Amino acid sequence: MQDLPTYRTCRGRCEVEAESVAYVLAAAHGLDAGSYTFGYVAGWSGGDVNKVRESGEQVVAAARRVLAALGETSSDDATVA
Repeated sequence: MQDLPTYRTCRGRCEVEAESVAYVLAAAHGLDAGSYTFGYVAGWSGGDVNKVRESGEQVVAAARRVLAALGETSSDDATVA
């Protein structure tokens, strides 16, 4: 983490985005992480669905980049949306 003060003030958003990316990647490999992920994300978002929605674009973009780096999909694959 290069910017620790920002991370500390935005940790909830960071946790929501990181766990959401992990969930998408797990799903892309046929794993169901929902039972863990949904509660974790709900906790870090404070139950605010809008906070989760606001992270959606970043989550999808990050998941696409990881999958592309692994050679599993193109970076513009619509299946990760």
